[in-house]
Amino acid sequence: GCGGSLINNRYVITAAHCCFKDKDVTLAFVRLGEYDIHHTKDCFRGNCAPQPLDVEVEHIQRHPFYQNKNTFDQDICLIRLFEDVEFTDYIQPICLPSAIETDEKHLYNMTMTVAGWGSIENNPKKKIPHVLQEVDVVGRPTDVCSSILDLEMDWENQICAAGKEPAQSPCPGDSGGPLMYYNTTGDSRRYMLMGVVSAGISCSNRDPDTNPVIFTRVANAMPWILSTIHNID
Repeated sequence: GCGGSLINNRYVITAAHCCFKDKDVTLAFVRLGEYDIHHTKDCFRGNCAPQPLDVEVEHIQRHPFYQNKNTFDQDICLIRLFEDVEFTDYIQPICLPSAIETDEKHLYNMTMTVAGWGSIENNPKKKIPHVLQEVDVVGRPTDVCSSILDLEMDWENQICAAGKEPAQSPCPGDSGGPLMYYNTTGDSRRYMLMGVVSAGISCSNRDPDTNPVIFTRVANAMPWILSTIHNID
């Protein structure tokens, strides 16, 4: 499975390699407002959230420059939902960033958060958590990622980050999920969607110095995101 982020009342953003088109497998719906996949309702000390909302998928649009999951470039996709989503205390859109907020100097050593239900071991069939997990990662120089991953990539469209602590990093199943920064400047405190989980080496290697993770940079895809939403609507 893959994660994603609600960006308005009709669209979810995820990784392009999650938006597969296969004769045997089709992305049928998106689940919103989920936390514990083992329970119909999520409750804490007697207080329960409404049941998660499953919304049918109307249209899938990968970035036109995405080629395949071996290059990771422009690994981003928009999912248009079949109907408008009503926002609640448990279902809210995440804010989108500007280019200035996600330039490399701004992100270097910045602590950000990744969330998902990805495996907590490298084998995706083992230890899949039933509750939403989160992990802090730190922005790294792109030349470090390029050297470690040994891949020629367009770093203007990507973010490099690594686990803040040993044994903590995104794993299989976290693809498409959000790389978030909690912005405390100004009057409003809000999470911003800086990137989308794209690829890494192996989550069995939990050394943050040798196992960075690649994220698709959302800010550089904003012209495509806005034009796609406008043109389809």
